[in-house]
Order: sequence, then structure tokens, then C-alpha cells
Amino acid sequence: MSRGQRCGFRLSAMVTALAAVSVLVTFPAASQEPGLGTGTRARAQEPHVTVTAGLGNALGGLGIGLEHSWLQGRLSGAVGLGYWPEVSLCPRGTAATAAAVRGFVGRHRHRAFLETSVSLLRITCRVGTGELDRHYGPGLSLGYRFLSSAGFTFTSAVGLGMVSADGGETELLALLGIGYTWRR
Repeated sequence: MSRGQRCGFRLSAMVTALAAVSVLVTFPAASQEPGLGTGTRARAQEPHVTVTAGLGNALGGLGIGLEHSWLQGRLSGAVGLGYWPEVSLCPRGTAATAAAVRGFVGRHRHRAFLETSVSLLRITCRVGTGELDRHYGPGLSLGYRFLSSAGFTFTSAVGLGMVSADGGETELLALLGIGYTWRR
């Protein structure tokens, strides 16, 4: 497979993922817990804002994230700010940012999600100068979130990201975080 074909394949995979997120967003309220329709009681249980701390690309490395939910908690947007640690060829780390959109399915406590993101995927140092290069790119992940009734939140995800500046090479994406969710 040529380099152009690989990039085209990855682009079509990203478009397919965005289509899947839109299906998740329009998924009927039947994915809610039994007895909770679309009335005020269901709305009172919807996730509204989540703060997460942990390790992962969507958190900017070792960092924190802020997430806001819409559409009865089925869609969210998140930003992360963190520190990307040093690697063997690069003797220093760097600050990093990330942004993600997540589409959720599942009940109020146990929820699966599909995430599209733009995050730091790799850092490199130039030989001789020691200059740090940050390689950002788009990514696609599948994840799981647990929301306790008291607000405790556990989030994990795994996926692949495409390093834009490196001709379409891929990197593993991961996320492991704990936090707190405020509900409406």
C-alpha cells in the first residue's frame, strides 16, 4: 500500500468515525436506565461538567481535563492541559494541550464512548541542536466511563492517532483518569 493510499484509508476511517459519533448522538433515549424517561427526573441525572486528572493523550500527557456535556449527556467536548514527560532521545518534557469530542451510549453509571481528538502524539529532539519538536495529530479512541451517584468518575480509553507531520505514521492513544462529574 502506497503512502497516498494509507493516508486516504486513514482519512476514510476518520470520516467513518465521525459518522459513528453522529449515530451515537442520535441514539434513542432507550439507552437510559429503566424508569427514567426524558422528563425532569432523567434530566436531573444528566452529566453536565466533568473534571478529570490522570494520564493520557486527551489530557495532554500527565494532566487535567475539563469536559462539558450536551444532548442529555450523549455528546461532550473536552479540553486537556498537561505535561508530556521526557523520552530517551529527548532529555526534557514539554507542556501539551488536547481537544476531544465524545459520543456516549449506555446507562447513567456505565457508559461507552467513541472519541475523536487532536492531541500531542510524539515529541522528538533534533540531533545537535536539542530543539524540541511537538507532533500533534488526529485520533480515534474507544472508551469506558463509570459515573457513581456521588459524582466519582473513572475514565479509560484506547485508540490510534495519526502523526500528521510524519507522513501518516500512527501512535497508540491511551487515557486513564479519575475525576468528578456534576449533574444537571
